[in-house]
Amino acid sequence: MFSAVGGTVPFMSPQTKKGEPPDPRDDIFAIGVITYNILTGQLPEIDATSVRKFRPEVSKDWDKFFRKCIASRREDRFQTAAEARAALSLVGAPRRGKGLIFGAVALVALGAGGYLAWILICAMRSAAATGRAR
Repeated sequence: MFSAVGGTVPFMSPQTKKGEPPDPRDDIFAIGVITYNILTGQLPEIDATSVRKFRPEVSKDWDKFFRKCIASRREDRFQTAAEARAALSLVGAPRRGKGLIFGAVALVALGAGGYLAWILICAMRSAAATGRAR
């Protein structure tokens, strides 16, 4: 049973804050919040976020991308990192340039989130195995 909750509260999904068992979609939530924060300097509003409020040069597709990452219900988020990556590849670059940097930051954040999720899963498996061995 997973009973400890760890992490940075503003980046936690609602389910993580409630202490529910971890789910990969919680990582997608965190990646969305972190990437939004990197790009805007702000924390998003869950279910009502708009990156265009702070970065008007970006396409509306970015708002759709972030809303799907940062949805309050797991079922409304991207279900896998691969699904999020595919959606990200379809998002238009900013009209005033800097599209490469903007996209690169988002991709790095998604990659880092996947790596962190892998570390968390390995740690949980190790802890579970240690608990069974006692």
